[in-house]
Amino acid sequence: MRGRRAERYVPARNATPSPFRFELELDAATWAELDDCELAVFHSHVEAAAHPSRTDVENIGLWQNTDYLIYSLAHDELAAFTISGSGVEGLAVTVERPGDVSLP
Repeated sequence: MRGRRAERYVPARNATPSPFRFELELDAATWAELDDCELAVFHSHVEAAAHPSRTDVENIGLWQNTDYLIYSLAHDELAAFTISGSGVEGLAVTVERPGDVSLP
């Protein structure tokens, strides 16, 4: 992200083969490419709403206070949040056209 606008989507593999937990896995070359970018987390919930699950909150780890976007496949909804030790805060999100996401 640059200036609160998504510029690029980099797919990552779930290093934890589970439908209930995820751990982003990116290779060193990809991390190096992203060095000058502000990162955000984007993932989907297949059946659940576009809201952080208990697992999302409990396993936030390094992504605490990072823009955290969730797309609900079941509800065709995109939402954004920050997750910190003090809780979950919703963020406004604008989709200008598919693939063009901004956080005001």
